[in-house]
Amino acid sequence: MPSSGQITIWASDLNDNSFDNCTAKGDLRYSFSSNVNNTSVTYDCDDIPNGIEETFEVTVYVTDEAGNQDFCTT
Repeated sequence: MPSSGQITIWASDLNDNSFDNCTAKGDLRYSFSSNVNNTSVTYDCDDIPNGIEETFEVTVYVTDEAGNQDFCTT
């Protein structure tokens, strides 16, 4: 984590080769919920209870140009 004590993660940072049969890869939208505008999340030291490390479960959604969505949780 940077010295600022917080870091912003973008849903697109967690994409691992998502694709669609009709939408170009560059036109897919990534988000942390079904709301396509929920594209980032910021974590800070308060999110790490023991102050050393923490594992977070996140869900990443991919949305095509027609509004179809799929997601994975990791």
